[in-house]
Amino acid sequence: MTTTIDDITPEYLTEALGQPVTALTSEPVGVGVGLIGQLYRVTPTYGDGGSGPEQIIVKLPGPTEEARFVAQVLQMYEKEAGFYRDLAQGSSVASPGSHHVTFDPETHDFVLILEDVGHCRQADQIEGLTLDDAKVAVRELARLNAAWWEHPDLLASAYLRPMTESPFPEAVTMSYEGSWPNALERFGGLMSDDIKEYGARYGSLFRWFCEQLCDGAVTMSHGDWRGDNLFFTDDPDNPLVAVDWQLITVAKGIKDFGYFVTQSLTPEIRAAHERELLQIWLDELAANDVAGYEFAEAWEDYRLTVAWAFVYPIIGANGLADDDVRGALLARTMLQRSISAIEELHALDKVPSR
Repeated sequence: MTTTIDDITPEYLTEALGQPVTALTSEPVGVGVGLIGQLYRVTPTYGDGGSGPEQIIVKLPGPTEEARFVAQVLQMYEKEAGFYRDLAQGSSVASPGSHHVTFDPETHDFVLILEDVGHCRQADQIEGLTLDDAKVAVRELARLNAAWWEHPDLLASAYLRPMTESPFPEAVTMSYEGSWPNALERFGGLMSDDIKEYGARYGSLFRWFCEQLCDGAVTMSHGDWRGDNLFFTDDPDNPLVAVDWQLITVAKGIKDFGYFVTQSLTPEIRAAHERELLQIWLDELAANDVAGYEFAEAWEDYRLTVAWAFVYPIIGANGLADDDVRGALLARTMLQRSISAIEELHALDKVPSR
């Protein structure tokens, strides 16, 4: 069983990389960035005749029982392993190269050994993305969505499934309802009475949201397209590398757009530029041969996703380790932005009242 960084030994890396590794050093990275998994930057020392990457990223299961429970019921580790093993090459957007992928279907233990993209500029989600970075992120998202838009192989795998398909709706509903009391205790002071009432009944709405977000043309949804998961390069042909493919699913592409715009941008930038960004996303879809999705329809779908995306900070905050100060601030910031967008866009008008 490989679940902690102590299990990543020279012997393990020798087998995983196919090169003799005699020693290694490791350091945690992404503290307060990833809410579900553990990330380490590992520097191997190679033996005589061995050569390989100077540094690698090792991704392992989350540090708490809550995080592992959320990941297991949502099949998060299985999805990410499957993405790197089967889908990354055909997704038209850059992701880290993978050196080693393992997943145990019985325990949901996993190990990913990935290319280190630390030399790229990582967005800071708490600070919020600049408008220029947001435009890049939206264009690259559109390229991903276009690559899988109504693709004949979209449903070919056992782990990339529609949002409507079990166990996703049931698992998210269960996770949300288990997380809501903690979120209300932590962050209730941020919520109006209307938001508290909405939050209390959100779990009963989740299956309805899934049905709405699968009604129409569907594609691969990244599922966690947000600032901290985006790394910017100096390459105009591949300006962005996206990480954390744990929540891939089949749904309308607008789902990723709405989540990104409302929870990775400051409310001021979002409010001033959300229509412009939506048009950029639509234009990039059209440039990649996706037709028939017009602005008026996309705007109403966007308002729906604003209400739907409330789920992210609620569940994310419940998987935090007690000492994860940045993670708690990230969840708080995401929730504040979500509430602001819901209220300003009157997104609850898109949701059944009871």
